[in-house]
Amino acid sequence: MDKLRVTGSFKWSQADIMAEAKPDGGVRIWFYFKDIQQDRYDIDLTAVEWDRLVAWIEWQRKEVALQKKPATPEE
Repeated sequence: MDKLRVTGSFKWSQADIMAEAKPDGGVRIWFYFKDIQQDRYDIDLTAVEWDRLVAWIEWQRKEVALQKKPATPEE
């Protein structure tokens, strides 16, 4: 199975975010919070739910990039 691990910072904690591909095409995601050394938020997504989540994240990134785009002077 394919596995992915990234580290993210939350307002109250730092966590490793791990994802693992499931045989049915879905994904299992869980967070390991470092300060309390505990797994939390074990989430199972179907392949369709995973695709929707990825599409939403990509859309959010584009929206943030558009909002940060410097204004062009009007001619």
